[in-house]
Parts: sequence; C-alpha cells; structure tokens
Amino acid sequence: MKQFIASIFPKEFFTTRANYAAFGLAWWTVAVLVLQLFAFEKFPGAFGGLPSDVQTWLAVAIVAVELMSLPFLLSMDLPRAVRRFSGVLAVVAPTLWFVASMYALLSGESIALFGALVSRLPSSVYAVLSVVWLSILAVCSRGLVFNRNRK
Repeated sequence: MKQFIASIFPKEFFTTRANYAAFGLAWWTVAVLVLQLFAFEKFPGAFGGLPSDVQTWLAVAIVAVELMSLPFLLSMDLPRAVRRFSGVLAVVAPTLWFVASMYALLSGESIALFGALVSRLPSSVYAVLSVVWLSILAVCSRGLVFNRNRK
C-alpha cells in the first residue's frame, strides 16, 4: 500500500520535511473543503455581518481558491505558470480566512471556517488557525520553491 501511495506522487515528493508539511496542509485543505461543501447552501451564511451578495461571492471564492491551491501543495508536475498560480492561491486561501476572521472579530460577529455543519467557534480561534496555517505554508513554500528551483 505504501508503494502505491508513493507511486502517485513525484519521486522527490517524500524527500524533504517541506513536502511532508505541504502534504499535511493538503489534507487540512481537503478536510476544510469537504466540510464547507457538504452543506454549501448554508455556507455563505457563515460570514455573518456581511451583505448577502458579498457572503455568496466570498464563499464561492474561498472554495475555488482552496481547491486550486491543491496542485502546489501536492507538488504536482504541471507547467511552471500553473504551479506558481496554484502556489499564490495556496497563500490567498488562509489570507482570506484571516481577513474574514479579523473583520468578524472587530465587528462582533462570528464566522465558520468548517462550514455550516460544525458549530461556530469565536472569530479569534479562526484568526489564530489562519496564522498557524500561513506560518506552516511559509515554511512549506520556502522549501518547495527553493528545492524546485535548484534543479
């Protein structure tokens, strides 16, 4: 089973800690995505305090950005421009969550990072989660981009 999983990814995928951390972030992103999409019709309402069209656009944008960040996190062999775009989106996803969390925190509202199925936590928890997500991503991105450019 381990050989099968290893055969799916590029040969250099499991060679650095950055790749393992990126793989963990990919799993985190997929888990968040699945929870958000499971009850997507209720997901835009997770951004309390924003106008209804902004809630809908933000929900669609966040889901799309999270989905399109996966090729970078999984080190897929894609054209350089696509991989870089995916890398930028990998940074945009937690940044959007951080901005939404800070807006909710300052306006006294709450948001739901994990979609409508999981009970809402205080916005400060999501702000901290977003900062941790960005920190791990910074370490991953540095390792992944540096190792990729050395070739």
